[in-house]
Amino acid sequence: MVRRKVAVIGVGTVGAHALFSLSGHKDLEVHGFERYSPGHANGAAGGEGRIFRRVLGGEEEYRPLIDRAFKLWDQLEQATGQRLRIFNGSLTVAPRDSDYAAKMTEEAEAAGRELESLSPDALRRLYPFQRFHDDDLGLLDRDGGMIRSELANLLTAKAATERGAEVHSREEVRDVTETSEGVHVTTDAGAYTYDQVIITTGAWAHQLAPVVASTVHIHKPVSAWFVPRDGTALFGPGPVFARSQPCQFYGIPNADQRMVKLGYAGTRQTSISPYPKPSDYFVSPPELEHFAEILETHFPGLHPEPIRVNAYFEGYTDDARPVVQRTSARVTVALGFSGNGFKFSPVLGELAADLALEQEPAVDISFLHRNFELFAAAPAAAPVL
Repeated sequence: MVRRKVAVIGVGTVGAHALFSLSGHKDLEVHGFERYSPGHANGAAGGEGRIFRRVLGGEEEYRPLIDRAFKLWDQLEQATGQRLRIFNGSLTVAPRDSDYAAKMTEEAEAAGRELESLSPDALRRLYPFQRFHDDDLGLLDRDGGMIRSELANLLTAKAATERGAEVHSREEVRDVTETSEGVHVTTDAGAYTYDQVIITTGAWAHQLAPVVASTVHIHKPVSAWFVPRDGTALFGPGPVFARSQPCQFYGIPNADQRMVKLGYAGTRQTSISPYPKPSDYFVSPPELEHFAEILETHFPGLHPEPIRVNAYFEGYTDDARPVVQRTSARVTVALGFSGNGFKFSPVLGELAADLALEQEPAVDISFLHRNFELFAAAPAAAPVL
């Protein structure tokens, strides 16, 4: 029996899961190409951890995706024998009367999930190193927490190879050309032909998928790690957290509770064009200015200078919806996750695999489809953290 050959280009946050999903099909020969190596910290997955939660505060259409993703995370942890998620809770803080707080509460009720409401006083007890306003409301999702991001990518790719996939590490794809005979993939080490190709190259989307050039914009998220002013372990065991308004940011305390990683989203991030270059990894003083505002307003107990800073890169879309679809008879793309991809990554990878194989997707993603010829930018939407 002649096996179909499928390639995944970009074995990162979503590509590793696409590779794992494809590797479960015995009638396929599956290859993954990665310009670095699985588990690297040069793209969107760096920084040790990512936030996940069950109640998103987003559109209703995303609920089946997050439910499916949780099932797949369970299966992956069983397959790898590793705990990839830490269920320490995910806290969202917003003004009590805000539309966002109301939307999260309504979503939880509709989904039959619990969100614990926390008053400003309760928030101050939980997070003594933060400053809260009297009109703040905390919404604690105890089914949320942190995903060990680089480790998850590494182990997902490893699990795929154990099921028969081949990963070409440190092999950069230079060109993808589709013909009637197949898809020709040219790398810095050789040339290959496949029946189907999935492109999941993240911030390098424009190199191999120019069809998304006007849709996916490359941002440079910066993370910074801060310690208490007195150097003590100021943090008690608590959840990851995010504030939606008026200044959007997120935080993840590290394992020993002696420092916290902070980051922010949206227009405050630097734009990169057309894709990251080595010089873009340098974090300039202006790119750290927003942290000073966040610390002054919300974290008076933290030392104002970060002890570590890192830049990562991600594809964003104007409406914050990812691009997951076939763009031709033999090419599927999964790009533009707008800072929301990691918690969804198992299902996004599965969906990309299903589309490449022309199988019925496990969940409905018709709401994500774009007609690239007619696509016009929609108003910017706040990302689902």
